[in-house]
Amino acid sequence: MKTISLLIILVPIIAFSQNIPNFSTSFCSHKSSYNITKYTQSQIGNTYNQYYLRAIWEINPNQLYIKGNLTYYFTMTENSNSLSFDLHDTLTVDSVIFHQNSILFTHNNNVLNINLPFILNSNINDSLTIYYRGIPNKNANAFDIKKYEYNGDSIPCLWTLSEPYGAKDWFPCKQELYDKIDSCDLFFITPSKYKTAANGLLISEDTLNGKRTSHWKHKHPIATYLIGFVTSEFIESHRYIHLLNNDSIYMMEYSLINDSSAIETPYHLDRLFNLYDTLFIPYPFRDEKYGHMQWKRAGGMEHQTISSVNSFNWHDMYVIEHELAHQWFGDFITCGSWQDIWLNEGFAIFGNFISLEYLWSYYPDWYPHLIKAYHDDIISQPDGSVFVDDTTSVSRIFSGRLTYEKGGFLLRMLRWELGDTKFFNGVRAYLNNPDLQNSYARTSDLQQALEEEADTNLTEFFNDWFYGEGYPIYNIEYEQNNDYSTNILISQTSSHSSVSFYEMSVPIQFWINGVDTIVKLHNSTNNQLFTIQLNDLIDSVIFDPEYKIISENNITQNINLINNTNNIKIFPNPVKDEITISLGNLPLKIKHIYLTNIKAKQTQLQFTNSNFQKINISEFASGSYIITVETDKFNFNKKIILE
Repeated sequence: MKTISLLIILVPIIAFSQNIPNFSTSFCSHKSSYNITKYTQSQIGNTYNQYYLRAIWEINPNQLYIKGNLTYYFTMTENSNSLSFDLHDTLTVDSVIFHQNSILFTHNNNVLNINLPFILNSNINDSLTIYYRGIPNKNANAFDIKKYEYNGDSIPCLWTLSEPYGAKDWFPCKQELYDKIDSCDLFFITPSKYKTAANGLLISEDTLNGKRTSHWKHKHPIATYLIGFVTSEFIESHRYIHLLNNDSIYMMEYSLINDSSAIETPYHLDRLFNLYDTLFIPYPFRDEKYGHMQWKRAGGMEHQTISSVNSFNWHDMYVIEHELAHQWFGDFITCGSWQDIWLNEGFAIFGNFISLEYLWSYYPDWYPHLIKAYHDDIISQPDGSVFVDDTTSVSRIFSGRLTYEKGGFLLRMLRWELGDTKFFNGVRAYLNNPDLQNSYARTSDLQQALEEEADTNLTEFFNDWFYGEGYPIYNIEYEQNNDYSTNILISQTSSHSSVSFYEMSVPIQFWINGVDTIVKLHNSTNNQLFTIQLNDLIDSVIFDPEYKIISENNITQNINLINNTNNIKIFPNPVKDEITISLGNLPLKIKHIYLTNIKAKQTQLQFTNSNFQKINISEFASGSYIITVETDKFNFNKKIILE
């Protein structure tokens, strides 16, 4: 089979056992910290922009308790004498210090309202410090502890996981997705036997009077939910990721002491970084680091510059690949609403797809195994959109079937529809957009980038596959003529009423004398007839053998599909003014005639009730068009050139 692939130079392959790993997205269901069913979104408003955070936290991994003082530097966005922060009511605010004075505040309904002694004007920079303490909300599990055994001792591990709504459960913050902190200094004071891993670079680690103070500094904008840490007894590992351009990235691993072999486990991070750097853009936080901090819970979390992972075992490379992709998609550019969480998770799943495609080719069964498993899970139910219609439901936000699997497949289908060059150019344009970098994006931003690079209109595609529910159910009929020309009739229904027709390019595989050929047919209307020329008798036909699109399908052979498609004539071609359409003596009735330009703009043409039409199209600009004749039995397309 002829395929088109990108040329990627890779470092040497690492050999592993050939057992197929568990590619289940069950780890996705553990992503959310929240056990609650519904969430009431923040109402604190946006009277200020936060641009720097200096946080000092006192923690002990043996105790579910936190004490902190947080200094926020901010810029007012309007004239106001008040600021608000999200903070769960289980935590106690001792004081708020502004200009070295303690000022008034109220704390109820999970909101900390601070009353300033005077009005701050718009664009004024200032700061304040919040002192607080208490036991974080136990129902959220955003701040949690689990102990593990090592040499007969019980070792505690404390971690945070704030996505999507858990940050306020352990520190005062802006919970929602509209204001990143430009930079931060994070200090952790713990008993001296424990180490803390966190975002950014480790600036210092001092031990005094039985206490260890770890200072981490992060110079990049960061969404609130991506601030995170793990505290336990760790073994550290430091190395460099070597890139193809002779550059390198500093790598830190924090491994729990009962899993010391983890830091020595060989895996393909060098190759993975080079793949993502090549297909996307260079790693966004290369001036700091990338790392992992091991925790005692399932799955992983893409804390910026340092992902939390359960295991370093090569069978869990799927999680490590996934969380690394998030550094581009989710961290560098963050979804601007939980409705668009697929911009984070769909791209991370797509990262798994391409890593298996390009880096694990020496185990050829793994990639199709994963693709088929996800495809079959997506179509196991007839409904569901990638667009999150209920952001108060955490389980809906992190739906494995819709947000992760269907979101990843949406990108896979865009790649198939646009082709590798246009698709990856569009993704790079999205990542290189200065308005989105280190900020937030919506689905329309990605759509615009892809449209501009591919010079096409994707509105219908996103209406069908992002907002719409379900998937197409295809019926393919074919017949082969004596000269080996083959007629193919493509019909479809929808699994869900929200989409009446999915316009897609469909792949059909023909096997002839033991050799396969995949034909890409753009299915723009229902009951659409195609004629292709083959060179011998067909042995078998398979619809979409590589699961390029989400669908159910059925293929049948029909020797009476069309009596003689050669009777259908559309001429002249090229055409200057008038196009002639003749259906000969075929027993067909014309319903519509359309002219579609290269940008997918479709115009309906006027015609008479006859199988012989002459239509003036001189009003249209010169260029390539598709003329579609829709009849009562099938549709017929032909490419024409208008001079």
